Amino acid sequence: MKPQFVLISSLILSFCPPIAPAQWVQTIDSTTVISFATTVTHIYAGTYEEPTRLFGFTVFSSTTAGSSWMNVGSPVGGTNVAGLVINEGNIFAGTNGQWFWGIYRSTNNGTSWKATWTDRQVLSLGVKGGRLFAGLCCGDVALSTDNGTSWTPAHLGETGATVVAFVVKDTALFAATDGSGVFLSTNDGMSWTAANDGLANTRVLSLGVADENLFAGTFGGGVFISTNNGTSWTAVNNGLTHLSVYAIVARDTGLFAGTGGGGVFLSTNNGANWASANEGLTGMNVMTLTVHDNFVFAGTLSQGVWRRPLSDFVSV
Repeated sequence: MKPQFVLISSLILSFCPPIAPAQWVQTIDSTTVISFATTVTHIYAGTYEEPTRLFGFTVFSSTTAGSSWMNVGSPVGGTNVAGLVINEGNIFAGTNGQWFWGIYRSTNNGTSWKATWTDRQVLSLGVKGGRLFAGLCCGDVALSTDNGTSWTPAHLGETGATVVAFVVKDTALFAATDGSGVFLSTNDGMSWTAANDGLANTRVLSLGVADENLFAGTFGGGVFISTNNGTSWTAVNNGLTHLSVYAIVARDTGLFAGTGGGGVFLSTNNGANWASANEGLTGMNVMTLTVHDNFVFAGTLSQGVWRRPLSDFVSV
């Protein structure tokens, strides 16, 4: 019986499937995702207008760490959800589109939405200390101090540039513009100053913070780092083969950059060197990134949402 036992165990082992290599997995397909927001229990994804969806914006929600999603979008509002933020338990969607636009609030995890401001098209949303900020075209910012009930202007100045991203670092608020670089506010958006010394490309698409450093992703100019709160900038693009950087996010394993055409890149030394991190990823135009529940999520152009465990990137 001993040889028979050995034979059976050998057959069992021969049918064991190989261990799948670590890679990205698609969890939403056939849509363009341009914004994320997260809570402890939820991740939300905002989409861009598709040819078959002419009216109403769409937000997807997941309570399963992105393995499954539910459409919680409203039948009214702008068609492009360019910004999503969470404030005091409410979700805010900043929208723009051909027919409708504005800011919409949900108090019930996206089940229903109500317009709070529809004066302008919204390109980005940010939050700092309970204050909400909306990035608009032509160098404008709108500010709310009452959880979105009312909004007032908080202009950057006569820049003529679109405000596409916000990030908070320590007590400062930074705004990225597509054409006029980075602006800094130290008084919660009441006034702004340009922070562009050394920033050779002022078409800034994304901002991020890692290890007390500030990062700016640009259109065609790659990534810039500031080690002194925006006082000066230096390009950090070694190994970054695609230089339009639409998203930057940092976690313990490193700094992630989402690029147009090159997928996701990873740096483990504050941008000094970059390496491609695209195993399994076919959506190479990455519009937005976030981290939730130990996964990295990539929102892509026309190919939905992809996720990958943070633990995978230790060996990238």
